[in-house]
Amino acid sequence: MSAVLRLIRSRRRNIWNLLAVLVVVALVAAACGDDETSTPPSTTVAQGVTTTTGGTGTTTPPPTTLPPEPRVLRFAVPSVTASIDHGDYQGTPSGELEPMWGAPFFNYVDPPGGGLAGIEDVEPFLAQSFEINADGSVTITLPDTVSEFGNELTSEDVKWTFERHIEIDFVTKFLLGVGKIPAVDPITIIDDKTFTVNVTEPNPFILAVLTLWNLSPIDSTEAMAHATDDDPWAEQWLNTNDAQFGPYLVDAFTPGEELRLKANPNFFGDQPYYSDVVIRAVPEASNRLQLISTGEVDFAQQLLPDQFKTLVDRDDIGTDQRPLLTQVPLILNLGFEPFADVRVRRAIAYAINRDALIEGPLAGLASVLDTQLPTLMAQPPAPSRYTYDPDLARQLLADAGFGPGGNTLAFTLTSNPGRPGPFSEQLAILIKSQLADVGIDVTIEVVASTADFEAAKRQDDATGVSKYEAWIDTSTPILPDPWYTWTLVHHSERAFSNHHGYLNTTVDEMLNRAQVEPAGPTRDQLLTDIHTILMEEVPWVPLLSLDDLIPVTDAIDLATWRKYGPLAVFTWALRP
Repeated sequence: MSAVLRLIRSRRRNIWNLLAVLVVVALVAAACGDDETSTPPSTTVAQGVTTTTGGTGTTTPPPTTLPPEPRVLRFAVPSVTASIDHGDYQGTPSGELEPMWGAPFFNYVDPPGGGLAGIEDVEPFLAQSFEINADGSVTITLPDTVSEFGNELTSEDVKWTFERHIEIDFVTKFLLGVGKIPAVDPITIIDDKTFTVNVTEPNPFILAVLTLWNLSPIDSTEAMAHATDDDPWAEQWLNTNDAQFGPYLVDAFTPGEELRLKANPNFFGDQPYYSDVVIRAVPEASNRLQLISTGEVDFAQQLLPDQFKTLVDRDDIGTDQRPLLTQVPLILNLGFEPFADVRVRRAIAYAINRDALIEGPLAGLASVLDTQLPTLMAQPPAPSRYTYDPDLARQLLADAGFGPGGNTLAFTLTSNPGRPGPFSEQLAILIKSQLADVGIDVTIEVVASTADFEAAKRQDDATGVSKYEAWIDTSTPILPDPWYTWTLVHHSERAFSNHHGYLNTTVDEMLNRAQVEPAGPTRDQLLTDIHTILMEEVPWVPLLSLDDLIPVTDAIDLATWRKYGPLAVFTWALRP
């Protein structure tokens, strides 16, 4: 998930937010059009005066208050989903856009000491009240609210949604497993407004999992009215129709091109300040730059760093730079024989000049990534960091039998402009040059199609290990915790993205323990021990952490964005 997807902080009195992994990621949307403008609040027509025509007194109608004129927020994003079904995960656009018309049970809040919210820093959103039971399950009471179709939100909607997504959505099944929520009987209904989310054993992730947008309840009464024998979960209808209870409703949808949202008049919380949001796909970054430069949109997502810099000193555009949880690693396929030697992996880690990578293709707008965790995340102690040390890299290669007097290490490095972005090839060229300095011969392969890149990256055979020897990629943990970050990519049996084939049964066992260990000194030490092993074994080579580059017009309150994060663009907190 964004990813966004991207991590969100929020306060209940005025904001609905998710993480992402989001995040991280940044949740945004897009639009441009001559008929869409931000407008002032409603006006009152002054009437009620008496006039005389031909000696006959005529009284005009009493004062009438016109309906509020729409406040429209317009955004340009690289892509829009082909489906608005929360059970149809489509990668980054799903995590960035779908939370807007969902209503998760919980959301994140700022931790008491500041900094990045952790898995324990959550508060109720859709949950009117909740209780954590002795067995680790959570009992939740729902608010009184109805969908746009007039159907009351009930516990049956929750049960149906969980069962539906377990059946059709592999992402939901994976995330429920994180919180130890069973695939069979995940929900026990107590009454129309009260239910229990069951668990197989207590764990610290249960509330964090319930912040996720794809668990937002669907109006099952309306959805089932569109189900058929061939489509029992109404997938065809929900691909293009919204039936949820969030702050916004999907008003119009052109798959892959445009989303139009409107404020949900039945929303159980405060009404959004912006009555309409227009989300339009603008694939080319240069076109998004043009739209924000001319004021045709209020936000442009994923500008290239050098494009963003052209806006920084503009009086009519506000800019901000926020760290994300998004990691950019150089991934080495451990099935490729030279990379099976940890000395080779460590040599590559020390041969990379990360500062040069950031100052070049990223124009200085990123952060060094020199451990096995996102820079933004709290770091368990590590024995050392991956510094730029070409002499050490040469010595490690020599110890592994490569270099002068030995064999030449050669491999193909694959890049794709969609992961992590159009600057991927520039990164690859710099990495090639840096590795050549320590005697490694790199051939660059560019795969233009993101779909082809993803397919080849994911599997060469039934093992799921990539066919590429090495590639540049991104990873954004949707839950802000080291256990989730590592399990997502390095667990040999449970990882969602272990396409590099890392296998360490000791790490697997320690990760399994960390999933259920309560927060406290024991779990902290366990995470430190895992980090020490990963730093030594270098399952992948960290390069940099991306920042969220934020350009906005004055339709958006940038100070509020800084406080609440990217999802603030869709909240009623933007304009007090």
